[in-house]
Amino acid sequence: MSKFPAELACDSRPIAKSQKQIGREQDPDVCDVGQSIRAVGLMSEFYEMPLRIQTYDIDFAGIVSNIVFVRWLEDLRLALMAQSYPLLQALAEDVAPILVSTRIAYRRPVRIADKLLGRIRVKGLGRVRWRLAAEFTVAGAIHAEAEQEGLFMRLSTRRPVAIPDPIRRRYGR
Repeated sequence: MSKFPAELACDSRPIAKSQKQIGREQDPDVCDVGQSIRAVGLMSEFYEMPLRIQTYDIDFAGIVSNIVFVRWLEDLRLALMAQSYPLLQALAEDVAPILVSTRIAYRRPVRIADKLLGRIRVKGLGRVRWRLAAEFTVAGAIHAEAEQEGLFMRLSTRRPVAIPDPIRRRYGR
């Protein structure tokens, strides 16, 4: 196995500052990037789906490019919405989901041969905003974690609206 290049940067900090020791061996692909963003209490269960890694998803180092995770988050979020409030229904009701923030913590590299599973859940619901938590796993090991915050907008007015009732009924407390 090759080492993950330490000179690659994220948020102006090295990604691979140190290696984690697993058992008696050091894993060159596990980076020490700080604490997990995983929430303690579940608002909803995870929605899961396998994610296909394409040749165009791979960067010069043979690792899935970081930007691909943003596309996968979109796929996961739309699949989660489809469980209670499909996008076409939202659009027919003059409503669209809007993202206001995305945060991703890359824990381990993902390669083309990996069997990747994406998982997403509703972490919190406000009156207008919702927070989502996602993780990307290979064989049960978390390779990346993400959080997104968004809202819903009335397309005709471009103004935020309350969380749609189907989402609130399914994921609210």
